[in-house]
Amino acid sequence: MLEALLPAGVFSIFLVFVRIGAALMLLPGFAEPYVFTRARLLFAVAIAFVVAPVLAPVLPSMPQSAPALALLIFGEALVGVFLGTLARLFIAALTTAGMVIAYMSTMANALTNDPSAAQQGSIAGSFLTAVALMLIFTLN
Repeated sequence: MLEALLPAGVFSIFLVFVRIGAALMLLPGFAEPYVFTRARLLFAVAIAFVVAPVLAPVLPSMPQSAPALALLIFGEALVGVFLGTLARLFIAALTTAGMVIAYMSTMANALTNDPSAAQQGSIAGSFLTAVALMLIFTLN
């Protein structure tokens, strides 16, 4: 029944899009207020189109019933939200650690604009966040 409404190619792209879209909804840098929602959506769709053919052999097969499909989509969205929240907590922990370092080294009055937290932050916190983001993008 679902095979007639939802071909396998569309199913795999949609499944990947659900996870990536949910993660991009919360990832630092992408989920900020100054990033346009349509740009985020187009970025998630583009990533889904690129990644889905590579992941097609390891994706689960299309379920036979609508409740099983809804459960599968909910599970993928939950994993995406978990990954985005984990990254957001990591950046928040680095910002907090930088603030503690600034307090301990008496540099707490030297504040800069912290775009990831959308508030003022310490120089040490901004430095730690920038180094962590650089390491994430440069390491495999």
